[in-house]
Amino acid sequence: MQPVVLLLLLVLYGSAFEMHETPRLVGNLDYDGSEKQVEKWLDSFHKAARSGDRNQIASHFADEVHMMTCDGGPSRFERTRFNRTTIIDYLVAHGSNVVVKLLESTRSDRRPIHKQVNIWTELVVTGIGKPFSPMVNFFVVNETLLFFGGEMSYCGYGRPSESTGDGSMSVAYDFLESFARAMRNRTDTSAIAEHFSNDWTIKDYNRRGECTKVWRDETVHYLSTFKPYHSITFLINLENSYYVDDSQDVIKLETSLYNLKPFSDGKVNSTIMMIDGKFKWVDSEPSC
Repeated sequence: MQPVVLLLLLVLYGSAFEMHETPRLVGNLDYDGSEKQVEKWLDSFHKAARSGDRNQIASHFADEVHMMTCDGGPSRFERTRFNRTTIIDYLVAHGSNVVVKLLESTRSDRRPIHKQVNIWTELVVTGIGKPFSPMVNFFVVNETLLFFGGEMSYCGYGRPSESTGDGSMSVAYDFLESFARAMRNRTDTSAIAEHFSNDWTIKDYNRRGECTKVWRDETVHYLSTFKPYHSITFLINLENSYYVDDSQDVIKLETSLYNLKPFSDGKVNSTIMMIDGKFKWVDSEPSC
């Protein structure tokens, strides 16, 4: 395999990319073959890191690249930043402890100037400070993955602690994680449907541009069949949640969603309620 640029590395582009401080779930709505290409890169990188060979490790890095880890504290300005030399030195000494796993990847048809295919990925990195989940963008040139740019590290990867806030964040995360699993296998519509109450409605624009109500069965149909335009990846960011009262049977969710029609892309506030022993969506703020 030809040398490739390390997928981990996250360049600071000012305000062009955001720092995620909230639990994030991702998944693919379809498959495009990009996962196999990224997995080949991961195999190459892990072999180089385990070998401790400086030249092999260095062959996976661009000349100008930095990596952010999550040891510096909660502020984006306190993130620990390493340059190329420091990263290589670290991997020569400790590379056998570094594990990079692929969560999702998607191939984009939008082709930047002088480049070919574009692959967008999300990873989980352990062994370099606290676990973090970078989203990075690749170009594929002559079957070689080349790093181009990406978001800064998402710190605090995974399920929130049950002591976070009023305790609802961990419950809300479990609900959204279950929904994300159902969306990764959209052929099982019953698994999607069980996340919505019988009385669920959401507002969305119809083909004539009119704002209309979408009921539970229509919502499930949309989610299980719609064709994404630009990216096959969906995103769910759980930004906040809270119990409505002491019964802890109703939770208000504050989320950011992408590629989950009929939910609108962006900020979505909704409510889940305990029904027959399971939390289910009962309402969402109007999408239109």
